[in-house]
Amino acid sequence: MELSKSEIIIIPDEGYSTSIYKKGIKLYRKLYCPIIISGANRNPEKQGSYGLKKYLETTVTPIPVDEQISKMMTNVISKSHIVYEDKSNNTKENAINSLNIIKNKFPETNHIHLVGSLEGIVRRHLTFKKTIDDFNLGIDISLHPVYGILQPRLMLYRFLLIPSEIYRIYLYRKKGDL
Repeated sequence: MELSKSEIIIIPDEGYSTSIYKKGIKLYRKLYCPIIISGANRNPEKQGSYGLKKYLETTVTPIPVDEQISKMMTNVISKSHIVYEDKSNNTKENAINSLNIIKNKFPETNHIHLVGSLEGIVRRHLTFKKTIDDFNLGIDISLHPVYGILQPRLMLYRFLLIPSEIYRIYLYRKKGDL
């Protein structure tokens, strides 16, 4: 089977759950296309979200990205099909850096499958859409939210993040990022 050149999966590294990676694996098995793991700097000081920073510092020990990538690779994903982007510190930089990778390595791409947590997927979508428009790329986006319902503590945390996500959308719009 040949790797699809028209589609790509983008997984933002959220650092506190493997459920996003599991969703990426399911999409990969279905679509057989490259994956970009974006924003995987794993440094809480550089995280754009104060809530996520506090969560990473006090609640959960983040799983090292290398371990997460290894888990993905052992679950049928070839290492050559994964691009690791670790320069971005926020969603806008995720979008810019991911689109630069697409332009340089996967120029035939016309569809992005964006994976992300339920509470942040709308902001990610709006940010990527605006950035795609800024780059004058004709790329469509499909959203693939991860719910995390089986993790009650994490689900409560995600529920509490919804008001801050709405506020972040407001701030991103005000800055012109959306």
